[in-house]
Amino acid sequence: MKKSKISIFILFTFILLFTSCQQEKVEKNFSFIGACDMRYFAMEEYRSSEWTLGGFEAIKKYGQGEFMISPGDVEPPWATRELMDQVFGEDYPWYPGVGNHDLEDEKYIEYLRDLNRNGNKLPNIVNLGPPGSEETTYSFDYGNAHFVNLNLYYDGKTDDGTDGDIVPELLEWLENDLAQNKKKFVFVSGHDAIVCMPDMDNGLVRHQGNSLDLYPENNLKFQKLLRKYDVTAYLCGHSHCTSFSTINGLWQLDLGHLRGMMSDYNPQKLFDYLDTEWKQNKKEGLSLKKSIEKSYTAKKKPISKALYSMQLAGVGKDSYKKITSLEGKKALLKFYKKYSKNEVEAENLTNVFWENLDWQRSSFFKITVGEDDIKVEIYRDDGKGGKYTLRESFYL
Repeated sequence: MKKSKISIFILFTFILLFTSCQQEKVEKNFSFIGACDMRYFAMEEYRSSEWTLGGFEAIKKYGQGEFMISPGDVEPPWATRELMDQVFGEDYPWYPGVGNHDLEDEKYIEYLRDLNRNGNKLPNIVNLGPPGSEETTYSFDYGNAHFVNLNLYYDGKTDDGTDGDIVPELLEWLENDLAQNKKKFVFVSGHDAIVCMPDMDNGLVRHQGNSLDLYPENNLKFQKLLRKYDVTAYLCGHSHCTSFSTINGLWQLDLGHLRGMMSDYNPQKLFDYLDTEWKQNKKEGLSLKKSIEKSYTAKKKPISKALYSMQLAGVGKDSYKKITSLEGKKALLKFYKKYSKNEVEAENLTNVFWENLDWQRSSFFKITVGEDDIKVEIYRDDGKGGKYTLRESFYL
């Protein structure tokens, strides 16, 4: 009888030790996803593989990790969460930050606050943010890593009061948080870059001089603090330009964007939109010209981008933004007539569109935290809302 009890005790102890070792191994080896700036391309009308859905499907394929960090511009945030539920499951943890576009509607920022209501609704929260930003600035632990999500629009009183800065109150909170940390690796994220770097594929630079570098004194203090506490990497977005670089010895990972095609229209979709509108407007007595003008006015920005890439408007100009309304309307009517003429004309316009397209490819980062090192994998699409492939792999 005694031998039986001793045997059971030894077996039970062995199981506990084995389980403990397994848990420790899992905690010290995990991966997470960095992806942001999906914006409205996660909404219902964009849920095909060309846009954010395609990016989420690629993440699912290559491994969604334990959670996702998104440093801002996820509006409307409920659409992004719904799409995540659809692809990853409703229990997949998401740690969103605040971007400039998330402040454009009170409903957006209120939703983000509610995701972490009282500063402790998200899993594994360690510290809630400073007064006025308790929900939208926070830190959490996972395995052997500490994570900090900063709301850079916190002005010291409210979480939507500035234009992207590290104000003294936020810096003080961050130092207190980092001073308490006992984890080996530390990741800090915020929407704006310390300094915007060129896109890793096309070399484009956006928002240089008006990100955190707009406030050089605060920016320098921020960098010094991150180095003081041996922060592993700073994760950001906003620029839409994917890059990885070291700034004064600190790794900066710009996550780019996860919008997919980054535009409402390619030539086929633009024609389909115009054709549908024309059939409806014709019933109401509008001429083709008036219908096209009405369609252009309703969707001026995305249509101008498409016309610019097809070289039908803005030729010789350095931006689609410089296309006048008159130029845009004339070019759009020309496009509709040429595209509907025959398959050869349609194919020619499509080829020109893709040849001259100069937007940044959609991206996501898969970051694997090991016991002693960090592996970063960058996946990007083909620039046409198509297949995602591994583009870069390196260790921090």
